[in-house]
Amino acid sequence: MKKLSNHEWTTVNEPYGSAVTGLSRQDFVTRYAGRYLCVLLGEGESEDTPAFRTLGGVMPPLKGGSTLHVFPLVKRDAANPFSMMITFGRAPNNDLHVELSQVSKFHGYFSQAGENWQVTDAGSTNGTFLDGVRLEHRRAVTVEPGAEVRLGEVPAWFVDSWGLFELLLQKETAA
Repeated sequence: MKKLSNHEWTTVNEPYGSAVTGLSRQDFVTRYAGRYLCVLLGEGESEDTPAFRTLGGVMPPLKGGSTLHVFPLVKRDAANPFSMMITFGRAPNNDLHVELSQVSKFHGYFSQAGENWQVTDAGSTNGTFLDGVRLEHRRAVTVEPGAEVRLGEVPAWFVDSWGLFELLLQKETAA
């Protein structure tokens, strides 16, 4: 996992923040197997802005600091008409509900193609960027663990369970 220089956060949403210090690497990877989108939110956001909502509830950014939000890439509802996609955007019916004005109502989605994961921009206004390159609208691109997936200007990273452990460990070893 590449070091995420120029990005610092003060907290990580639970259970991930405490799990990295309480579990061995292997136990962490076994317990949190899967793919994740880690989104850095904070400075400039008000304390009461519900920046991200998932089935787990509202997790606003902290005023005066940044919070790394870890979101498992799973479908909210299998009966959803977009069952082959894990959607993200500002509309509340997305799997990852991103309530920030710079994120489109239906910004984009993740999908699986065999063993590979892909990210697609759904025609968003401010764009989806993969490792700094703006994606073409409605064209799926393979995304590798550790890649930066920026939603407009909002930094985020696509990681597997190993990468998530490494990402969280960076914060712990820097403290």
